[in-house]
Amino acid sequence: MDIASRIRLERQKRSWTQEQLAERAGLATRTVQRIESGADASPETLRLIAEAFGIPAETLLPAKTRVHFGAPADQFVRLVTGTILVLTAVLLVAGAFTHIPTLGDGGLFLLAVVFLAGFFTVSGYSVRDGMLTIHRFGWAKRFDLARLGGVEVNPLAMTGAIRLFGVGGLFAYVGWFRNSMLGRFLAYATNRAHSVVLEFDGKKNRRDTGRPRSLCRRRARGREGLLREERHFGLTGRPLQFRHGDSGFL
Repeated sequence: MDIASRIRLERQKRSWTQEQLAERAGLATRTVQRIESGADASPETLRLIAEAFGIPAETLLPAKTRVHFGAPADQFVRLVTGTILVLTAVLLVAGAFTHIPTLGDGGLFLLAVVFLAGFFTVSGYSVRDGMLTIHRFGWAKRFDLARLGGVEVNPLAMTGAIRLFGVGGLFAYVGWFRNSMLGRFLAYATNRAHSVVLEFDGKKNRRDTGRPRSLCRRRARGREGLLREERHFGLTGRPLQFRHGDSGFL
């Protein structure tokens, strides 16, 4: 809600006319009319209006829009990641002290898998300037929200999903998946229970964020709309799903 709407709401809650508010605030009626029509108000004018209402001036300011979202991991991701990291360390140490080549080679192989999966994992999401950004470690993937056709918060979006290509639990769920609900989709997620499905150009993607509904509201502002791209994407914390032609997670 913008400043004009907040001032109008506070005035109407008190059943005041614009003239009454102007008189109580020591302002010209025309000033109140302009502000409620969307004109800018100086900090001093806002202070006078807030004093007339008997509320802090900060109450009239628009709430800050959240643009950054975390990517907390679910229990399965933590379990898989922790198990593989411990196993990698054990094999490397055992290979070094026992001089058994197969142990050391196994540890090096798992270490390479860990580094590869870590490169593609999701560290967070942001929505700003008409773009959805999926943050990785050292790089990012961006989607133009002008192509967004729909957004849906769906905690069951990844139910029964089968991995076709990508990572299925080591740090995140990233890559192509398929299930009966979405079909084939592209996922960028870390928490399956916090899924958001985005549809770009007739396709769906899944992702999860710390607060899926907050992200959906953010997505709607400024006509950032829904994501459509013939793929599905999934994010973590509160996943987001995107669908393109067939299904996919972001």
